[in-house]
Amino acid sequence: MELVLKRQLKIERYRVIAEIEKAQKRDEIHAVLLLAQEPSGISAKAIAENLLGGRPETVGKRWLKVCESYNLIEYNKKFKNYVLTDTGKESLNQKKVFPPEQGTWDIWMTDDPLWLGKLVKIEPHEESYAFLEKKDKEKLNKRGKAMKPLPTWIQESLIQQKSVTSLLDAKEDYRFGNLKGKAEKVDEIEFDISLILTIPERGKTSLVFYKGKKPYHHLAPEIKFSDIWQQLLLQRNLLESWDKNENQQVLRVTNDSLKPQEQASFLKEYTFSDPNLEGFGSFEQTTVENVPIAPVSQNDADDWGLELLLQEINRYAVQGEFRKMKNIIRPKFPDFTLNLPEQSELAQTLRDIELHKKHWYLQAPLDWNI
Repeated sequence: MELVLKRQLKIERYRVIAEIEKAQKRDEIHAVLLLAQEPSGISAKAIAENLLGGRPETVGKRWLKVCESYNLIEYNKKFKNYVLTDTGKESLNQKKVFPPEQGTWDIWMTDDPLWLGKLVKIEPHEESYAFLEKKDKEKLNKRGKAMKPLPTWIQESLIQQKSVTSLLDAKEDYRFGNLKGKAEKVDEIEFDISLILTIPERGKTSLVFYKGKKPYHHLAPEIKFSDIWQQLLLQRNLLESWDKNENQQVLRVTNDSLKPQEQASFLKEYTFSDPNLEGFGSFEQTTVENVPIAPVSQNDADDWGLELLLQEINRYAVQGEFRKMKNIIRPKFPDFTLNLPEQSELAQTLRDIELHKKHWYLQAPLDWNI
């Protein structure tokens, strides 16, 4: 079995004025941090001599100021040198720095429980020249008055994390500072995103987001198939019918609820109209195929076994052949001892219900004693 769950993401778009730090690989700054990790710290003179090939010390001072402005180093009075801050140590380990950039940004957010980062997309926003012309100042002022504080869930999700990657660009890392200022909610989302969560009975769960047809693969949460499956069964009032003993896990069903192909395969499909899973939210209607099934009672087992036996009667049951047919059926019902009719009894039944061809497959060998 395999559970395939789908839904559209609910996305909100906001325009904010904020200082946002975007991760960059800066080899020159990384080199400074490598020197600064020494216990005694680093000086402008050391930078000039070790990294700049003996250039003037003032150039080294400029590098110190750059690193200090990024909160990577701080002056230590004891050593009279600059040492790494916690942020600097983290940047050194990640081989990335986060230079702050003040500006206006568009951020697309989702509160979907399967995307913990919440950030879907971020990009700098620039007003068109036409909008900033004098005739549009009134619109700009109206927009300004309509601005409101960002929802709490957005502020908390972006600020509490050390760094955030967007769903549509996992290669970029961002850090958000103070986002308590007002923001403008933008109605135009511009794109749709759906997700597919696939939970196999055996193997790893997969999570794929789609923008149109383009897939974005992301790490799926740890999910136990049996937990989700039992939640689905409960929502269809089928949980009590699920038999999970050591030998087999099957759904107990009545024979009269089955189609011929389901009787033959011992597999059935079930549709769940509005699956709602604890911790993961609601999903679109889904159908689970190849659900293993077995009889719920002795009567159902006997009726089911008889249906399968009738399917086997496609040749003359000469001496010993009818027993072989029944022996094919019996192992398919390990939990029951089937009560199947004798050859003459079934032949008469088939005659009564006008299944003439199958009747003669059984009766003729009896009449001819072969």
